[in-house]
Amino acid sequence: MDVKKVTLSQVATHLAGRLEGSGDTELSGIGELQFAGPAELSFLITQDHLELAKSTKAAAVLISDSLEPVSLPMIWVSNVPEAINTALELFAQRSEEHTS
Repeated sequence: MDVKKVTLSQVATHLAGRLEGSGDTELSGIGELQFAGPAELSFLITQDHLELAKSTKAAAVLISDSLEPVSLPMIWVSNVPEAINTALELFAQRSEEHTS
């Protein structure tokens, strides 16, 4: 299945999150910090995973408003789990549009 990419800016707008970094980065999906590739969005829910965030290959991260920033493009949100679900829906929707 061919996946239509979404820009980081589009994801931030869809999530009503605050973007920090380049919004032009194209994303193809979401992955966990340790497994995400360079075209994927990852997420940081707790400060416990900060070291993983420092070494991730992800293009950007969804990050809780309550955490310290990382050195990647970020979308700041108040509820990361909810934002993950909403972002997954966006990627699924774009994929369906691309295959229709």
